[in-house]
Amino acid sequence: MTRLVIIATLLAVIVLLFRSFLRSDPFAAPSTEMVQDPNCGTYVPKPEAVYQKTDDREHFFCSQKCADEYKNKEGPNGAS
Repeated sequence: MTRLVIIATLLAVIVLLFRSFLRSDPFAAPSTEMVQDPNCGTYVPKPEAVYQKTDDREHFFCSQKCADEYKNKEGPNGAS
């Protein structure tokens, strides 16, 4: 009876370890927040976006070109 309990416990531990290895994918890309460029509508990963702050608003752009175009559309005061 004792052997049966020990074998069942060992099998349970092996199954749990096996399942934990299956859940973690070492090659999976880390998830990052995506932000939308207000000029062209493209979504880019936040760490790669061009960041600009105007007054109290934050903007994220896919490129410096889009940031400049948006700034020119907004005008010098930041209003359309």
